[in-house]
Amino acid sequence: RCVLAAYYFDRDPRRIFRLRLYALRQGVSAGSHVDGWEGPAGRWATMSLYTLGPAAEGSLRSAAASAAAAASVPWGTGDALVRAWEGMAGPEVSYLPGCDVLWGDEGVSQGNRHSYLRASEKSAPAPPQGAGGGFHAILINEEGAVLVSPLSGRTIRVRDELSLWAGTRGELWINDRAVDEETGERVYGDPGGTPYVLQRIDAADK
Repeated sequence: RCVLAAYYFDRDPRRIFRLRLYALRQGVSAGSHVDGWEGPAGRWATMSLYTLGPAAEGSLRSAAASAAAAASVPWGTGDALVRAWEGMAGPEVSYLPGCDVLWGDEGVSQGNRHSYLRASEKSAPAPPQGAGGGFHAILINEEGAVLVSPLSGRTIRVRDELSLWAGTRGELWINDRAVDEETGERVYGDPGGTPYVLQRIDAADK
């Protein structure tokens, strides 16, 4: 299953700061091993990340020029992306190597992972009402993804923890932090491990 996601500021679809295509596959092979934790087959999901080429991204950004136009784009499915690049030349999707994610229930959060879920973390946000235990994710490569920053051109190491909540309004928590690979200095991310909180916005909210 593929999911196309648009992230934007202040509920304003004209202020998109990221477009991503996610490919999800149910389950992991039996005995999959992530830092001392084994996930049984069929209980977890893996997710690969893709960026969009300029033609597809430009088309989708143009569709979001107004709230009314954005409401007509089915952001939650891959169909919009297929229509966006239909007839366009060149590759419109690029796989992000080393960024594959493993999703599961609370079992994936054992040890030092997802410290913001602990009751003792006073600065952590509260899960939305009726959200239950949520689903949580880590990078399959827990040493982090090594990337070149598009802003500085420097090599950075990114580590990530995610939590997805249902409830009355879905929320995605992202504990995304990066350090300069050469100097070890923090590039972004909360030093205390408090995640960013993003809310899902339906067409009716736009």
